[in-house]
Amino acid sequence: MTTGDPQPTPVNDPPLVFLGTICGGSLRVEYVNSMIRTATTPSTGVKACIIEPYGPYLDDGRNVVIERARDQGEFDYLLFVDSDISWTPDDVTKIVAAAEAHPHPAIFTGAYSSTRHGVPFVVAGNYALGTRNVECFTMDRFYTLHANAGDGVVQIDGAGAGFMLIPRAVIDTLLEIHGPPVPWFCEPIIDGVHHGEDYGFCMRAADAGFPTYLVPSVTLLHNKTVALGFPGLPTT
Repeated sequence: MTTGDPQPTPVNDPPLVFLGTICGGSLRVEYVNSMIRTATTPSTGVKACIIEPYGPYLDDGRNVVIERARDQGEFDYLLFVDSDISWTPDDVTKIVAAAEAHPHPAIFTGAYSSTRHGVPFVVAGNYALGTRNVECFTMDRFYTLHANAGDGVVQIDGAGAGFMLIPRAVIDTLLEIHGPPVPWFCEPIIDGVHHGEDYGFCMRAADAGFPTYLVPSVTLLHNKTVALGFPGLPTT
């Protein structure tokens, strides 16, 4: 190569991502297919998948996944994916890009829905006025957020960990603050309310200076008795 030849554009490797899943039984085929597609797409940066049984407590299962990830060596992000979620490699790329674009480490979550008494809602939201009780977004509210956010993010107070991206810096900091036996996920009781381990994690992270953000463009299928998605929006 002579001095006047154009220089090749360097290709940066994507951030190193580990996927973590807790499973109480069999993995759904939708999850397995999503995992295969992701593992065979190098641009996602996914280098390992850690699957652990949970029980008797969900927080212990998630904490074991984090411990195993730390034992594996260096990584930039741990992406928790529940065993009844289906997603695309592009969903991984989008949520990691949102984290990389943010000026400080934070928690990022995709959107998936569930139902309560037959009424669908998004497993993410903000505290009710004057409390630390998360009120999940209604579907109408989410559609409005999705329309307004574009490719951006929305700060929230808490979310389920069904598709939750956690930077290594957050993991290391919470370990220093809380230590064993439950340094990361926990099930706190606040004002007489028993919170799930995922909302407990968001609370701990926020108290340590790491907020949670919803990425509305990452919409996922939640494969319960029926597949719960977002009609009119692209999902897996």
